[in-house]
Amino acid sequence: MRRRLSSPFTAPVPPRLAGAMVRLQYERISAHLPWLCLLLGVHSLAMALALRGDLPQWQQWGPPGLISAICLYVLIRNRLRNRAQGRLPRARIYRHLRRASMTSASVGLIAGIWAANAFSHASQQYCLAAPVFIAIAALTSASCLMGVPRAAVAGMVGAVAPIALKLALSGMPAMQALALMLVLMTAMQIHVVAAKFKQNLAMLDLQHQAIRASMTDPLTGLDNRLAFMRMLEDRMRRDRPMMLVLADLDGLKQANDTHGHLAGDAILAEVAQRMQRLGARALCVARLGGDEFAMLYDISRGQQLALGEIAAVRAGLSLPIVWNGIIVSIGASFGTAISPLEGADAAALIQSADCRLYADKAARKSAAPQMMPQRVWRF
Repeated sequence: MRRRLSSPFTAPVPPRLAGAMVRLQYERISAHLPWLCLLLGVHSLAMALALRGDLPQWQQWGPPGLISAICLYVLIRNRLRNRAQGRLPRARIYRHLRRASMTSASVGLIAGIWAANAFSHASQQYCLAAPVFIAIAALTSASCLMGVPRAAVAGMVGAVAPIALKLALSGMPAMQALALMLVLMTAMQIHVVAAKFKQNLAMLDLQHQAIRASMTDPLTGLDNRLAFMRMLEDRMRRDRPMMLVLADLDGLKQANDTHGHLAGDAILAEVAQRMQRLGARALCVARLGGDEFAMLYDISRGQQLALGEIAAVRAGLSLPIVWNGIIVSIGASFGTAISPLEGADAAALIQSADCRLYADKAARKSAAPQMMPQRVWRF
């Protein structure tokens, strides 16, 4: 329960979308924050001037001065943060969004209590000025904060609740009707904010699915060449020691020619499952195309674990595959290369692994003839 209340979201967000969602919220609040701070600061000072003489000095200037100071602090802090830092980690963005909700609730509550107090002590001519204008400011602020729904809702409720309560307890039917309208408008705005959040979430989900589809091999579910190359290049830019593993299946073409492409597809899918299961420590397992596969290992703590998994993958791929009563024996040739020793860039590293793969394939062909697919006979 506590975790749900501290979340910046107003609806459940799948873990795969949480990072993108918080970044979208952070970008939107950063874009609207300067204008929002300016609006709230100027608005509160204007209302203090409008009520001049009707309230004691500390009641007249204290709340708007505090609201303006908070807005100025938030604005300066946001500008300094944007200048000093690039892409923030998700944990820090979560903290910023939680602070935004607390700040919005605090400012809204200060403004709401101030407006309710002004309604009680201002002259009859101006008694409604503060409540109406503060309510308008709250609803306008909620529109600016729509990308951060909890902050929008917290600010609205904090500002409107004291005003609506004061008007409802005034005993005047007109004021009670106004209180009801404020409550209904706030409820409608909350519904709009929640609906907008769900719309943004659906949009991100579609984007995620499209990106994932463009980076996934449709037959095996592994990463495709594009995804693999992006990870390889990114790791090499960061100068992380890696082991690149290229694998080329032996016997797939013969199975295709003998039993058709459905058999070949089934073999590729089974190979992908075995590589994922046996190469669990790999950063990436990808199908580059045809019967070519690749794996990428982080070897910053040594090569032994990677070499052990590669041996397990080789042994696993040599086990027979059964498809529609047919036993197909295949194998795989492997080639490895280590960065940065055997390749300063992605192309050089792949070439080094390719050379070893072709040498391994030649050695396998000379050592043993390729096994033929066999029929499983049932009696």
